[in-house]
Amino acid sequence: RCLIMAANTKVDVTVIMDKNLKTELHRSLSNPEPHLADRSVMPAEKDVREQAIPSETAMEVPNAETRQAMQDTLEGKGLSREYSSFGEMMRDIDADD
Repeated sequence: RCLIMAANTKVDVTVIMDKNLKTELHRSLSNPEPHLADRSVMPAEKDVREQAIPSETAMEVPNAETRQAMQDTLEGKGLSREYSSFGEMMRDIDADD
């Protein structure tokens, strides 16, 4: 349940959400404040303010292929070579030109 403030009137709104989605949402929100109910109201307020639906998403989650590439990089897999400094890497890149 969440409260929407409109012209000094409170309206009760029930949000029905998949239990797993709610669990994942709570897990993904690093800052517990504002409360989940407040976070539910924020997009509605933005939509009204901007007269536009749907609201933009704030974060893009990498797909499986990108996550794997990121993990491989962290583990040093599939890299062409290692560099001891940023300058060394840039010299190598510039040499290809």
